[in-house]
Amino acid sequence: MKTATPVEMALALMAVGLAAYLGYFFNQGLGALSLAGLTAIASGSCLFAAMKWGWGGLLATMLLIGIVGAKLGYKLSKRRGALCVAFLWFWFCALFLLIYGHDDWITLFTIALPSFFLLWGGLFALSGYILPPQEGLSDWRRKAFRTLLTFALGTNYPYYIIEDWKKEPPRPQVEGDNSRQFLAGPGIVITSCDHLVTLSDGLKFKGVKAPGLTFTGLFDRIQAVVDLRPQLRAFTVKAETKDGIPLEVLTFVPFRTDAGQEQPRLGQSYPFDEEAIFRAVHEQPIEHKWWREDGQAIEEQDQIPWDELVPMIAPPLLRDVIVEYTCDGLCGPGDPRTEIKQRFKERVTQAMKSCGIQIIGGGISNLKPADESIIQQRIENWRADWKRKIEIEIGEGEAEVARQLESVRTQAQIKVMRKVAAALAVDKALSERALALHLIEAIEEIAQEKPVRQRLPEETQRMSIILQRLRHNLGNQGSQ
Repeated sequence: MKTATPVEMALALMAVGLAAYLGYFFNQGLGALSLAGLTAIASGSCLFAAMKWGWGGLLATMLLIGIVGAKLGYKLSKRRGALCVAFLWFWFCALFLLIYGHDDWITLFTIALPSFFLLWGGLFALSGYILPPQEGLSDWRRKAFRTLLTFALGTNYPYYIIEDWKKEPPRPQVEGDNSRQFLAGPGIVITSCDHLVTLSDGLKFKGVKAPGLTFTGLFDRIQAVVDLRPQLRAFTVKAETKDGIPLEVLTFVPFRTDAGQEQPRLGQSYPFDEEAIFRAVHEQPIEHKWWREDGQAIEEQDQIPWDELVPMIAPPLLRDVIVEYTCDGLCGPGDPRTEIKQRFKERVTQAMKSCGIQIIGGGISNLKPADESIIQQRIENWRADWKRKIEIEIGEGEAEVARQLESVRTQAQIKVMRKVAAALAVDKALSERALALHLIEAIEEIAQEKPVRQRLPEETQRMSIILQRLRHNLGNQGSQ
């Protein structure tokens, strides 16, 4: 029986050593022992068959081991695992056949060793270009290489690509089993610059992962996807005024996860604060839903997303502000709407701060009653109130005019009496005609005074013409 050459033994040992290294790379001691043992059995079987039966036995043994290895790979991870194991085995067989029968170290160093380095070194270098580099992740190339190998074996954990999350649970682009432990993992999560994820293994929080590339480990799952962009929620709030008038107010609140004073910058991801993200994710309340089906009570629990907390917390705060105003106060002088908006924003900001949410604005629409009939009723009430006020003002104005006219008449009477008295003091024997003339002249003089003329109506002012004619007639009668 032919004995194995040192070169053939060295090639077999190289294969066992490489298998041990790969096994340790995946599962440390257990992986190294498992892969090294299987490779040693396969290589030893080939050497034994070659020594006992020559070329025919060697080729048959290689084919048989390839089929068995493909079946083991298929059980490991279906089709991809079978193809990967078969490719690696027959690649090694091709190297062995090139060296078989040649006790030549030059062949080993010029064909086998370069082939080992080219294949595995090339895969290691290639893995660094398949996945994007991640700042702050020191071992990302090693994990990328492991990702490439486990993807080829089909033992990878799930791969996710999250570009614009729509509330549905994220679905993996590449399926995987995150509970597999032998020759498995890692998984991948790739997010755009405006999203990040938090991970959990079901028992322990695994941290907030920055936008970009994230590797997942054993039992890791996406706990939450957080959109770092400013969010806007608009909702209608039903409230009541202090005097019981129901209102409907359209309210809108822009917000984001609390990032302090940090603003987005070109070439970088959206800013975030890990502590604020942690609070936003873990402060989510649980919504309980109950219903009956086939006579049984069924409960369903849903965790409310962080970006739906504002529409839950904001409406009661706005109602608390509006209830401090009456309906007339909301429509009165000043700007109560701006005041309400500012107070509402301050209260929402304070309430959401503990949830890791930063309020960056807010506003409300016009404050109007919910029922149109209430608006018409308030208009009628305001009309009646203003009508009463107008009538009071008109009455007070008419009374003031009457008082002024009374004062003017009294002053005019006094002036007329003084003028007549002055005429009688000069000539006590005045005739009635002369006395009438003095009286008419006194009235005319008073009527021509500016303060009196402004207060007299037009009909009274036309009386001056009649007085002139009367004085002219009295004068003619006296001359006759």
